[in-house]
Amino acid sequence: LFAEEVVRSLAASGVLAGAAGAYRLLKPVPTLGVPARVQDVVASRVDGLPPSGKRALQVAAVCGAEFDLDLLGAVLGADAGALAPHLEQLETLRFVEARDAGRKVFAFRHALIHEVAYHGLLHSEQRAIHASALASLAATNASPDRLAFHAVRAERWADAVHWLELAGQAALSRSACEQAAARFEEAIGLLPRLPADASRDRQEVELRLNLRNALFALGRHSEILGHLEAAADCQARLGDPARLAQIDGERVAEAVAE
Repeated sequence: LFAEEVVRSLAASGVLAGAAGAYRLLKPVPTLGVPARVQDVVASRVDGLPPSGKRALQVAAVCGAEFDLDLLGAVLGADAGALAPHLEQLETLRFVEARDAGRKVFAFRHALIHEVAYHGLLHSEQRAIHASALASLAATNASPDRLAFHAVRAERWADAVHWLELAGQAALSRSACEQAAARFEEAIGLLPRLPADASRDRQEVELRLNLRNALFALGRHSEILGHLEAAADCQARLGDPARLAQIDGERVAEAVAE
């Protein structure tokens, strides 16, 4: 990748002339000033794009390593016709490539290109674009995982917990228990960012009980008791003696089993 990016950078800057496989050097080697890191080469090429092309590339990076034209257009406020020249240029410069015959889905050609384009944005810009992507996707039938991805990075914590919980439930329903546990654990980790109220307690009870189910299926029994105890604490604050008794019964059974 380093050699490829250096050659593309030199060709774009006029140091090399010709076509791939038949370039001619136009300047002496000592004057080239080749960057030491491939990230710097890629960043230089990104910075060399026209402003509208650079913006399209960076917004695409926020949309994901693989992104679809509809979401990119929604976030940029542009239709497919307006985006086409930018995407063609980005393809020609080998930043991205089409993934389907209809040219509706694109992907970055290398993870490093995606990373450089993404981190060329300020954190506040990343967050705002993720929020825009979240709003656009929420109006579609996008998967909970995809919505959770953008909600977390937009720092919309209530939305993030909601979509992570739904993603975990969806994974659990198809017996993808490792994925389910990861989603529930991530959601639980975000709970302290929400107001400490009854709504948060209710969410925590459901998340920990769902996580208990995933952990049981995975055979991770040693982790279950702590989650049942935390769920019981939340339920005690919420009331509902019957539900608390049920959780306490499961907690006692788990403690005995250990």
